[in-house]
Amino acid sequence: MKLNLTLFCLFCSAFAFSQNVKYSAKLTEKPFRFEVIKEGEAKPLFVIDNGVSLQHFTNSTIKDRPPYSVWTEGKFDRKKTAYRAVEIKKTDSLHLFVLLNDKNDSLFRFQYQIKGNRLDFKLAEINPPVEDDKHHSRITVNVISQPDDSYLGMGMRFNQVNQRGTIVTNWCKEVGVSLPKVSRNGSPEGQDITYYTVPFFLNLKGYGFLLNSFHFSEFDFAKTNPEALKITNYSHRFDATIFLSESPLEVIGNFQKSTGTYKKPKPWVFGVWAAAVNDWQSKESGQLVNEKVLKTHRENNIPLSAIMAEDWNWNKDILHPMDA
Repeated sequence: MKLNLTLFCLFCSAFAFSQNVKYSAKLTEKPFRFEVIKEGEAKPLFVIDNGVSLQHFTNSTIKDRPPYSVWTEGKFDRKKTAYRAVEIKKTDSLHLFVLLNDKNDSLFRFQYQIKGNRLDFKLAEINPPVEDDKHHSRITVNVISQPDDSYLGMGMRFNQVNQRGTIVTNWCKEVGVSLPKVSRNGSPEGQDITYYTVPFFLNLKGYGFLLNSFHFSEFDFAKTNPEALKITNYSHRFDATIFLSESPLEVIGNFQKSTGTYKKPKPWVFGVWAAAVNDWQSKESGQLVNEKVLKTHRENNIPLSAIMAEDWNWNKDILHPMDA
C-alpha cells in the first residue's frame, strides 16, 4: 500500500510539474525568425530560421514506376524567401503578420496563437494561383536542427524509428509488393513508403509537431543539411500545431485529443479474420474464393468473424454473415 501511494504521489508531482511549465513565442521581424521558448531554458525549443520560402510549379506529373513513384517537376519560377515581418494585428493570444521578401513583395500572412502548452501557426500565400492538376504552390519551412534532436513517428513506417537523417514523404502506396524490391536495391530511396502516413513527429526534447494538411508533403529530417529540418507542403497553405510538454506521453495524448479518438469497435472486430485472395494455382478468383474460404470454416467449425476479400468481389445475395 505504501509503495502504491508513493508511486501515485510521484505521478501527481510529475503531472503537476508539467502543467506548471510555461511556454512563450518570440518573433524577430528583420530578418524573420520565429522561436518557441520554454521558461528557464537558455536555448529555444523550436526555431524557424533561414527563411520560409515559396515556389510555383506548372505541369508537374507523378508516374508510378514500381517500386517507385517518379515525380517530374515541370516548370517552376524562382524561389521567394520571407525576409521580414510586419505586424498587422495583435491580441492577448493571437498575433498576425505579413511576411515580405527582400524586394518588399508580400508573400504570406503569418499568424500564431499560443494557449498553455499548445501553439498553432498558419502560413497562407497572399494571392495564390488557382490550384488544379497543372498548377500548385509549395511552401517550405526551415527549422534549426541540433545533433540531439530526435524525430519519431510519421505514421506507420518500415524504415527506422528515429527519422533523423532521412527524407520522409507523406504519400500512401502499396507496401507489400514494393518494399522488398526497394530493399533489394540497397538504396534508402523509397524505404519510407507506407500504407498509413501521418505528418506528425515527436521530438524527445519536449514537443510534437503536426502538419495539418492532406496535401503531399516532404520532411527532410536533417539529411540534406545536418543543421536543418526542412518541411515542404505542396499547397498554398501551411498550417501546423506544436504540442509542448516535458512528457512524451502528454504530447501524444494532446495530439490524440486534437485529432480525435475512436469508439470501441463491436465484438466481431476482435474475432478471427480470414483473407480471400486470387488463387494463382487454380486460377480461382472473386466469388469462388470467398465461398471456398467461408465453406472451409463452416465445415470445420473454425470461428470466423470476417473475410477480407482482397479482390473486392462479393455476392451479398448468396452468402449472409453468421449470427454473432
